Amino acid sequence: ARNHWYVERDQPLTAGDEVAVIPPGSGGGFRVQSQPLDLNALVAEGSRPLPRDMILACVDAALEPNELSGDQLHGPLYGAVDFGRRIDSTVILGIEEETDLRWPMRVLHELKNEPFETQLNFIQEVDARMNFTVLTVDQTTMGIPLFEELQRRLGPKVRGVTFSNQSKERLFMALKTGLQSKCVVLPSHEPLLTQLTELERIVTPDGLIRYRAPWGKHDDYVWALALALDARASQGGMRTF
Repeated sequence: ARNHWYVERDQPLTAGDEVAVIPPGSGGGFRVQSQPLDLNALVAEGSRPLPRDMILACVDAALEPNELSGDQLHGPLYGAVDFGRRIDSTVILGIEEETDLRWPMRVLHELKNEPFETQLNFIQEVDARMNFTVLTVDQTTMGIPLFEELQRRLGPKVRGVTFSNQSKERLFMALKTGLQSKCVVLPSHEPLLTQLTELERIVTPDGLIRYRAPWGKHDDYVWALALALDARASQGGMRTF
């Protein structure tokens, strides 16, 4: 559009024209702003695969994780642990399959700089209270002995996932599908919402796709949520939307 009127793509422009780029009918979106565009901000936003509006559409301000116990839930509880120690946090997260189309987050804990034995004991206490149906655990590198110890304590409900480019792509697609469908119900928890919004999708020179937090930031909540959704999928809960 040029000067508030639709025009053909070959319409010539002159100094002072106002231009709006209209997305194709097959999808996309746009916004209008009064301030000049910041090219660096646009490039950064383009690398973020989870739009903030999509994330906020899944938020229920009344949802309070850790408020209920396992015997108060209406459906199975799918849990996840993304381990960290010094730089990253450990995040324990659980989603309930309340109905086929509503999966509220019922468990959300973050542990910072805690010894692994303390972390394992805490996870065991959470499971005793909530009774996870499946608990999916990051078993990458240092996570291997932690996964094995959790499986020894809690039994076969504990399953491991090793992070790789391929597994993260699968986990991300399940995460994005859950958010797009609005089946995932999120609390109004700013660290969680910020990490989801800031997640970056990078294509390397050799064509590999990588998902990561911006430099100096974290994505522990992101992968814990993705692992919880993977726990659900492991029990035949994957849906196509």
